[in-house]
Amino acid sequence: MASVDGIIRKKDVKKALEYVDRAIFIQEKEKKLPPYANYYCSKASLYLIQKKYTEAEQMVLLAIAYERTDLIDSTTRLTYYHNVELEIKTKKNIRLVDYKIEKFYKEFSKIQKKMNDEQIKYIEILGFFATIIALFIGSISMTITYSDFSTAAALILVLAGGLCFSYIILLMIFSEKMEKKRIFISMVTALLLIGLGVIIG
Repeated sequence: MASVDGIIRKKDVKKALEYVDRAIFIQEKEKKLPPYANYYCSKASLYLIQKKYTEAEQMVLLAIAYERTDLIDSTTRLTYYHNVELEIKTKKNIRLVDYKIEKFYKEFSKIQKKMNDEQIKYIEILGFFATIIALFIGSISMTITYSDFSTAAALILVLAGGLCFSYIILLMIFSEKMEKKRIFISMVTALLLIGLGVIIG
């Protein structure tokens, strides 16, 4: 059946179903004869190719119910019908498992994204406060060390630029996705601070 699935096209299956329905109509309505079980098994196989598992199950059960047990080869046909039924149930269960796995993966991706976003926020907050503290301590130290205001201011600006660079690198390491525009603006700000510090100094 797997090889047939890959060869038969959708329009061919649809046409085949029309022929089977026509055969069933002639058998039961026009000729007024008992249902022919093999027609229903054929419909089940065609529905299986279309991945219409519920309809396929219904048809194969009808085939089993309509099979004449008084015929010599009925046991062989019933065995075949049960095999088709088993194949339908197997593929239906596989499809259900695939659906559940896909659903689980989507939910997991959402949770993972949310956790990553929260992690980035915490890192940004910690990095921001760490930068403020480092800049504050560095500024006090340089102000005490250097009596010349311009030299101290220049060093503070260079320090601020360096801290800004460190902050960007920290975010890039811990963040899987970071906006290029945001990186560019931060880099330019850091370079301006360092450049300004060099000019003043």
